[in-house]
Amino acid sequence: MKADVVQILKTSSIAGIFHGLWHIAVQWPAEEQTRAPTKQSRERHFSSMLAAGDEAQICKELVVLAERNLDDTMPDDSCGWMLDLMSAIDGAFSKIHPRSQSSAGFMSPKPVSSWLKDYRRGRRESGSYFETQNDRVVPRGPLSKKARAKDAAYGTNLEDWFSNLGVAPVWFELRGRKIATRMKVFSKSSISGISKDAARAERISVMPLAEKSEELSITSTTRDSKKFARYEATDPPAVLEHLLALLCAEEKEGPEIAVAPEFLVDVKTANGVQERYGDVTHPPQVLVCGTGHTEDMKKDQAWNESRVINVAGIELWRQRKIWPASIDDTRAKELGLKDPQPGHTHEDNCSGMELIIADLDDLGRCIIMICQDFEATSMAEQVIRCYQPDWVFVPILDTSVDVGRWGHSRAFNLSTLSQARFVIVSSTALGDRCKSSTKTAKAAKAAKAREVSPFSLLVGPKVGEDEDSRVYRCIELPEGQATRAVELAWQPKDAGWKKTTLT
Repeated sequence: MKADVVQILKTSSIAGIFHGLWHIAVQWPAEEQTRAPTKQSRERHFSSMLAAGDEAQICKELVVLAERNLDDTMPDDSCGWMLDLMSAIDGAFSKIHPRSQSSAGFMSPKPVSSWLKDYRRGRRESGSYFETQNDRVVPRGPLSKKARAKDAAYGTNLEDWFSNLGVAPVWFELRGRKIATRMKVFSKSSISGISKDAARAERISVMPLAEKSEELSITSTTRDSKKFARYEATDPPAVLEHLLALLCAEEKEGPEIAVAPEFLVDVKTANGVQERYGDVTHPPQVLVCGTGHTEDMKKDQAWNESRVINVAGIELWRQRKIWPASIDDTRAKELGLKDPQPGHTHEDNCSGMELIIADLDDLGRCIIMICQDFEATSMAEQVIRCYQPDWVFVPILDTSVDVGRWGHSRAFNLSTLSQARFVIVSSTALGDRCKSSTKTAKAAKAAKAREVSPFSLLVGPKVGEDEDSRVYRCIELPEGQATRAVELAWQPKDAGWKKTTLT
C-alpha cells in the first residue's frame, strides 16, 4: 500500500491526491474503513500543511511524510493515515464549496489560498476539480444545505464520510448503453446564474398547461413495421400565450422554480418564451420549460427536449430524454389511438445520449429526468447517489401523479439515496382523454367523480433535515381557479404537506 500511496502523492494536484486515495479506500472491506485508527491530531497536522499557498510544495512534503510514516506491516494505521489526509483535504475544500460562497450556505467565507482559488476557477469553467476518462472530483452535494450524515446509509459508506468532495462517474450504463454526464456551473455572480433569497423557503410554481383532451395531440405512425405515437400540443402558439400569461400573473417577486410538463413546449415555443421574456415583470429564477420536440431530426424522428432559462431569459441548459417510453395495446385503446395492434406503441422520439448535471450555486445541483428516465434503473439510482443533487425535476405525461402511483413510489425509493427534492409535473389532458374514452355509464360516472386529480407531486428525502424527511404534497388545480397554475413554498409545516407511509 505504501508504494501506491507515495506514487499518488507525487502528483502535483491535491484534488488528484484525493481522487487516487479514494480509489484505494473504496476497495476496502467495510471493517477496514470502520476500524481504521483515525487521529484528530494527525488530521490537524495535515490541515496545517494544506494551509500553505504552494500546491506543488505541499505535495512534495506529503511524499516525505508518507515515506517516513507509512509502514506496510501496519496496514490498519496506513488506512487511518489515508482517511485523515482525505478528511483534511475535504476540509480544505470547504472554503470554496458553494455552501460557503452562497448566502444560502451554512458557513462564512474564509480566507482562500492561491491553489484553492485555482481550483475554484477551474471548476467554474469545467464543472469539476479533477477529471479522468471515467470519473471526476466534484463538490459533494447538496450545494445549498448540509451534506448527508456520515452514517446516513446505515452502513459503512465512503461517499458519506466526506462533506465537501465526492468522486462521481463521468458516465453511467443504461441497458448496456453508455450515457455520458456533463457538468455545467452557474455562479450567482454571473448574468447566467441565479440568486435566491436565503431568508425564505424556495417557492415553486407548477403549470399543467394542457388540461383537456383536445389540447393534446397524439398521432400514430408506423415505422419499419413498428407502431409509434407522437405526443404534442394541439395548438403550440396557444401554449406559448398560456405559458407567458401564467408567468405574467405574478404580482410580486417571482418564484425560485417554475416547472411545466412533458411534450407541450417544443423548440419553437421555448424560443418564443425566451424572445418575449422581457414582457414578464416577475419571472422565476429558474424556468424548466417542460419538454417538447426538437427541430433536429434523426431518421425522421425528433428528440424530446427540455430547456431551462433563468430570470434574465438566458438559456442555461437543455436536456434530451434518454429513454423513450412505450405503451401497451390496452392503453393505446384507452387513448383512442387509430389501429391499435398487439404489442407496444413506442414514443416517436430519438434517444438522448447525455445527462446534464447543473450546479446553480445559489439554488443547488439540479438534474432533469424526463418521465421514463426517472425509471431508468440503475442509472437514476447511481446518478442521484453519486452526485447528491438538491433538486430533481421530472416533467412527465401521465393520467395522474396521485399518491401511491409509480411517480410517488419511484421518488420515495430514490429519496433514500440523497437529500434531493423531487418536483414531478404532468398535464391533465391525458387523464381527460382516458375519461372521455370510457364506454360504460358506470365508468363515466366514476371518471367524473375523479375529475379533479393531482397533476404535480413534490417529494422530499426519506432522511433529510427535520422539516424535509418523508414529506410529500399532491397538487391539484381547484375547479374554477382563474390562474391555471399553483405556486407554493417548500414549507412542509404548511397545510397540504403529509408524511409518506411508504416503507
